Amino acid sequence: MPIYNDGDTKVCIFGKGDISVCTFKYDGSGLDTVLGFVQDTKDNPIGTINEHHIGLSADEMDTQVIMHFDNVVSVDIVISQLQVIRADLVKMQEEKECQS
Repeated sequence: MPIYNDGDTKVCIFGKGDISVCTFKYDGSGLDTVLGFVQDTKDNPIGTINEHHIGLSADEMDTQVIMHFDNVVSVDIVISQLQVIRADLVKMQEEKECQS
């Protein structure tokens, strides 16, 4: 299960194409300030845009995890930390390729 509870923590396991990552509008502002994670019923190629999610609200999609951003600095911090993870995953992938 790609999205599950581990005690008080919500866990999302990415990498199989079974979690859709979608932006949503919040409070009728017309601006996308919410990032939602939705567990799909089937695996899709990673990076697939699920057309049936476009234009829906988080409630309409049964979104399991929501990240709501109030300012640019918060987005920048999340992006910065994701870049650290990305760099380590690239290293891991390169090491695997060297071993094969």
